[in-house]
Amino acid sequence: MEAKQLSARLRTPQPLIDAMLERMEAMGKVVRISETSEGCLSGSC
Repeated sequence: MEAKQLSARLRTPQPLIDAMLERMEAMGKVVRISETSEGCLSGSC
């Protein structure tokens, strides 16, 4: 799920979601998955 989807679903400001995800990533609770140049999430296309 993308950060902006979380923000909309939880009705929480995007900067707060970004900060929470960065902190969870630092703790090893989540892993960042980046999009490829084709717009696909890595590993899904």
